[in-house]
Amino acid sequence: MNLLVVASSVDSFGLSALEAMSVGTPVLAVSAGGLPEIISSGDNGFLIESPDPGLIRGAVDSFLRNPSRMKQVSEKGIQTAKEKFSVNEQVDKIQKVMEECLE
Repeated sequence: MNLLVVASSVDSFGLSALEAMSVGTPVLAVSAGGLPEIISSGDNGFLIESPDPGLIRGAVDSFLRNPSRMKQVSEKGIQTAKEKFSVNEQVDKIQKVMEECLE
């Protein structure tokens, strides 16, 4: 099984993480920038607090030792990407903001 590791301590949105989630690749990322808005740690991915190599290695090892958990996270990642970040969902959110601005 594949795993995306986002080890950056600075990230504006996390597009690569979202793209990985949308195709069923589990994500392990540093809790930075917009990533906590995309990833609910332990649910649809995993967040760690720092880009420390030892911490990353331990998290990757733990993740890879549990293929059934990776499968669950993978499935939840697909669901999150479809439900919260689809084009239609984003258009609806933008439209709502525009309507509120016009009121």
